[in-house]
Amino acid sequence: MSSSLRPAKGAALSNQPTNLTTAPSTSLSPRATVLASHPITLGASTTIHPFAVLDATAGPIRIGARCAVWERARVVAAGPEGVDVGDDVVLLAAAAVDGARVLGDACRVGSLATVMRGAVLERDVVVAPGAVLPPDAVVRERGVVVGPGVVRVRGRRP
Repeated sequence: MSSSLRPAKGAALSNQPTNLTTAPSTSLSPRATVLASHPITLGASTTIHPFAVLDATAGPIRIGARCAVWERARVVAAGPEGVDVGDDVVLLAAAAVDGARVLGDACRVGSLATVMRGAVLERDVVVAPGAVLPPDAVVRERGVVVGPGVVRVRGRRP
């Protein structure tokens, strides 16, 4: 994340907590729900769409640069370790990151998919729409989650 991160100004959103830190190019919809007993950090050029939920009541949330959290998607920190989301990550509509520990760079979580507590997604993982990744699962680089606990690995890029 960039060293140009700054605390968000409360005038932009009436529900914006003081422990929310954003980059100047971050876009946070005033219709998003932000619950923050713990710090939330949003990287440069990250967009949080209307009706998305960021819930840091149980631990911190860190979302990297150039990420998108679409409508009704939610990121929930389920414990003190919090949630770390890398750069270039997309959470599509109604996707749920419910206590996952890490989403590596360039991951995609499909609509209505759920990544459960303690899960770790390494770089460039795709969770298919509607798939459920069970608690504490680890998906290696370039993996594709296609169903409950079913993971395939895409071929290496040339």
